[in-house]
Amino acid sequence: MEIVCQVVILMLGLTSQTLVTRKVKWWIVVSLCNQPFWFIVTLTHRQWGMFILSIVYTYLLFRGIPIWFNKPTDPNLAEVIGESDILAAV
Repeated sequence: MEIVCQVVILMLGLTSQTLVTRKVKWWIVVSLCNQPFWFIVTLTHRQWGMFILSIVYTYLLFRGIPIWFNKPTDPNLAEVIGESDILAAV
């Protein structure tokens, strides 16, 4: 189970980072799929600091979903609405 978790963390982590650098909104979903594996690994190794950090990351990822999925895809619309208005809505 340990090696499976490590491989999944590696693959999903690399995938989410690749997607975020390309500004693909699905990176956040991939990152959320990775969190249970972080929980498993940090709990089994009693890494309490990393476990708490995983909880915080999960919370922040959930908070980021409306920002990424309500973002206008049309660049002209983004200029009219303004990026700060989108962030203020969250």
